[in-house]
Amino acid sequence: MAKITDIPHRIVNVGDVVSATTISVYEAGTSTLIDLYDDATLTNLIDNPLEIPSGNPIPPLYHDFAGLVRIQITNASGTIFDDDPYDQPVSANDLSSVSGAGLVGLQQSGTNTRARTVAEKSNEVVSVSDFVDIGPQGTNDASAGFTQAIHDGRSLLFPNGVIRIDSDLTLSPQALDLSGSGKNSILDFSGGGSLYLKTDPMALPDLAADVVGGQNRVEFAIAHGLNEGDVFALWNPTDGSFFADRPYYRDGAMFRVAEVVSLTELRIYGVAKRNFSAANFKTYKISGGRVSLKNLHIIPNASGGVPLFIDGYQGVNIEGISCDSGAPDTAICLKRCYDFHVAGTRSTVQAGDAYPVIIANCQKGIVDHLVNYSTRHCVAFGGGSGDATVPTADIEVSHCLFDNIASNGIGAMDGAHGNCEDIIFSHNILKCGLNLGGANMTYLNNIIYGAPPPANGGSGLCAYGSEIKGGVFTFIGNRFITWGDGASFGIVHCDVSEREEDFLLIAHDNVMENRGSATTIRAWRIEIGSVAGAHRVDTEIDGFAFKGIKPQIILGLSGVADISGQSSFSIGKLTGLTGTVLVGASNPVNYNAMMRMPRVTGQTTLSTIIGQAVAITSAIALPYSYPRAPRCGATVISSTPVNVSPSGSRRVLAQISAITASTIRPCILTGDSTAWSSAENRLVDWWASIDDF
Repeated sequence: MAKITDIPHRIVNVGDVVSATTISVYEAGTSTLIDLYDDATLTNLIDNPLEIPSGNPIPPLYHDFAGLVRIQITNASGTIFDDDPYDQPVSANDLSSVSGAGLVGLQQSGTNTRARTVAEKSNEVVSVSDFVDIGPQGTNDASAGFTQAIHDGRSLLFPNGVIRIDSDLTLSPQALDLSGSGKNSILDFSGGGSLYLKTDPMALPDLAADVVGGQNRVEFAIAHGLNEGDVFALWNPTDGSFFADRPYYRDGAMFRVAEVVSLTELRIYGVAKRNFSAANFKTYKISGGRVSLKNLHIIPNASGGVPLFIDGYQGVNIEGISCDSGAPDTAICLKRCYDFHVAGTRSTVQAGDAYPVIIANCQKGIVDHLVNYSTRHCVAFGGGSGDATVPTADIEVSHCLFDNIASNGIGAMDGAHGNCEDIIFSHNILKCGLNLGGANMTYLNNIIYGAPPPANGGSGLCAYGSEIKGGVFTFIGNRFITWGDGASFGIVHCDVSEREEDFLLIAHDNVMENRGSATTIRAWRIEIGSVAGAHRVDTEIDGFAFKGIKPQIILGLSGVADISGQSSFSIGKLTGLTGTVLVGASNPVNYNAMMRMPRVTGQTTLSTIIGQAVAITSAIALPYSYPRAPRCGATVISSTPVNVSPSGSRRVLAQISAITASTIRPCILTGDSTAWSSAENRLVDWWASIDDF
């Protein structure tokens, strides 16, 4: 059924015919008349052509012809209208209907653009407000509508407004793209809700062969079903398989498929960082697709929980998310995600465990430009239990500002727990404290403030690590600022007593600044424990400056374990630290370890003594206190001989007559025990160093 809603205005005056008129309706392009009706049910057939007397209204006109029609209008003057095919004008009711946008055209300015409808344009992106039960005022629980919006699959816009979520939503969209307007696009979970986006890892066939470190080949026992671009995990379910410090620190890694070689073999991007044995590792596909959440403001549930939790996705982008103060526990948590980016969050979390951002069991990501405040850690890296809970790894954290309530002595950044590896922290400002852990961590150009007293006994600790598995810990260009003395832990403390691989501390061009009045400062401290174990502890401190009261000890070795036969310690390029102990050890046997300490030099003037063959200076304090007596030597600057008794002359020789770890006593002598017969001054150069390697 179709209704002819308009007859040309030139023959109609407020619904009445101006003059006697005949209306004919044909099939388009023909002179074949069609059936006309005056009712929508098509039961009352009327004449066609239809004659309308002068001054009479036009009745409703309906037809059921499926194609286009031709309308012809005649009066006494002849044919005044003949539209073939007939283009029916659009009414206000048409435009206000749900299909009205399809009746309005548009075309972008510029060249090579095409004509479209408003409906086509507006349907490119969907707003959350388009869904039932989602109102912009947040007056009702929008959990059901929000669920529908997330599972819709199209990109979602969130305009200014409030979406109230009173339920704990656990949803599994394959992908999600939700963009808000910033502070005024509010997800309100204060009524008890949360949003948990979760896709469980999918079990894959077992490995047919070990995955070899440095290689990119993976072979499965049967068809793997993976495609190029898929992400899968190798995971060892054995408790403590990555690090025995906690049972859920389990080994593993995530990879992206670069090439499907066969039904059972593939190649990965990059290489495996170590061996993964077929006997010990299970395989899982990371099933979730891309998730992007931008420019949203979260009001958390005041009774606890995690308002925004993303688990099991690849290609995750979290940008410009803020969270109200007072939120307990965690604001944002990523778990088992691969290829992620967290940027520009602004969060304050004050109660509960207080973690504005947690990165758990995730790999290959970037975290940057966060500004977070917390009772505890402003960001934490670690993880928990479950299939494919691999170590958190291959991440760069940069340009973040973290302030915590430091009186509890807990670091502003938990970077990281013991199941983390290969994370770079650069250009961050932490007030106060940094937690160390895991394996192979790098810290570049950070400013780290120490916790104020009485936290940790007022030690002024800036960085503390108690879950260090081993590997290379690199500190370059950092600035540590403290008001404490470092007596309890040092300013940077690394507890390697539970290490499971060799530990190497590289510290280049760092600065420690003491702003307090303490007189005992201990800079770098390594806790070696009571058992030596099978793994080395090596340290290279090169380029170290101190502002304020000088440190008492540069490197302290705490613990009674004898690691002297399997470790080495190197210190060089010190600035402004006269009188400092270079290495201090709880067990003196560790002073016998291989060492390379700074070479120090000096000059002193000695005078030959008439009647004696030797002249010894008083003890000269070395600029540093060595861990043991250093190697040393002395040279007389002048080669001019001095008279000896009874006659003749001898060249003046120089040597060291006595040396301790902190003093040196140069002397001059004739070399053959012949006494001088005249007194003359001689300038002596001396040097001291430990250079075992």
